[in-house]
Amino acid sequence: MGTFFTELAQLWRLRSLVAVLTRREVVARYQGSAMGVLWAYIQPLLTVAAYYLVFDVVFAMRLGEHAPTSRVGTYLIVGSLAWMAFCDAFGRGTSSLLDAGGLLQKNALPPIIFPARTVLASTVVFGPMLLLLTLAYAPVHHFALPVIAVIPCYCCRW
Repeated sequence: MGTFFTELAQLWRLRSLVAVLTRREVVARYQGSAMGVLWAYIQPLLTVAAYYLVFDVVFAMRLGEHAPTSRVGTYLIVGSLAWMAFCDAFGRGTSSLLDAGGLLQKNALPPIIFPARTVLASTVVFGPMLLLLTLAYAPVHHFALPVIAVIPCYCCRW
């Protein structure tokens, strides 16, 4: 546990460097795309819209009567957006040290900076979408405590 807190202390001391590297990571990911950084938000939203269109509009699929929501597309949107956020953060975070190998060999930077940078970049992309999704579903579920409790979880990740 001591090593974990040491790494967190290093991240806190270097938070301005991590913020700059995170900003550069987000810009660098989508630099060559047609819409730039906007593509980071459009791609997951188009995927979610496709789920809604196919399952709720075209096929009009419904869940059972005791399900928390009756629409399959709505159910898939909640799960898939959270899953896309997790997969993006985990996948990029695990390969971040390999990607920064040359930089790590040339500079005496703590290695924890690079996974933190990539995970925070994924949070910058998916965090606002997950927060908006939570705010959209809160009235549908009558502002139930489990739905409202998700908001501080998203805000604490930033």
